[in-house]
Amino acid sequence: MIRLTSQPTRGELAVVPMINVAFLLLIFFLMTAVIEPVEEHAVTLPQSTSDGDAEGVILWMDSSGTIFRDGSSGPAALEGLRGQVVRLRVDASLPAGDLAQLLSRLAQAGAISADIVTISR
Repeated sequence: MIRLTSQPTRGELAVVPMINVAFLLLIFFLMTAVIEPVEEHAVTLPQSTSDGDAEGVILWMDSSGTIFRDGSSGPAALEGLRGQVVRLRVDASLPAGDLAQLLSRLAQAGAISADIVTISR
């Protein structure tokens, strides 16, 4: 009698189906993973108890008070903010007076609102 199907004999393991399942699980986890965006500038964010995810233009301000946005820095980073929602990523060691000055400069630039990004505790 001729066998048309090749089935594993006793003691053999069917490895190919296990490899297929492993690759399917790998693809599933890669497709469902949430990838966090890379930080453009190193700032230590302050901590808070609230959590929010608003969309908008991202501005960075380091501890020395330098403003960054999309490859530009200084006053050029504040151009084109009229009618925009701004997300501020400021260093936790930034003096409050510098942050207040930045907020008034954002108001003069025409930004709708400014949200300060924090780390939840």
